Amino acid sequence: MAAGESSRDGVPDGLYAGQVWRIPDRLLTFADADPASRTLHRDRPVLVVQDDDIGANADCTTVLVMPLSSSTANRRRWEDELAVEESPLDRASIVKVHLLQPIPRAVLAAGATWIGDIDEAALLRILARLVANLGLT
Repeated sequence: MAAGESSRDGVPDGLYAGQVWRIPDRLLTFADADPASRTLHRDRPVLVVQDDDIGANADCTTVLVMPLSSSTANRRRWEDELAVEESPLDRASIVKVHLLQPIPRAVLAAGATWIGDIDEAALLRILARLVANLGLT
């Protein structure tokens, strides 16, 4: 089944790079922020950046995500911006590429909300930025 397709209750049959989910914000680490000044929201959208159909990813107990933020005025050069037209969100968002992190896969199965998928071109751009940020280019 391709990314974005679903078979039960509007939920995808697997995890694929490009999916946007809403998860509890408290599960995410913002290592670049002063914990005292970070606004903790009830939930936050995240971008999934790994596929279940590659290697043994479907058997892994975690999934790699990048947090999203609606504070587009604060975008830094190592982050990326998703325009409204590129994503299922109702406003532009910053992709916190440098905050790539694992979350428990169980979080997505137990109450997280699948919002939709970003455009493939946007996903490729974000993954290219990740590769550049890691110095792999």
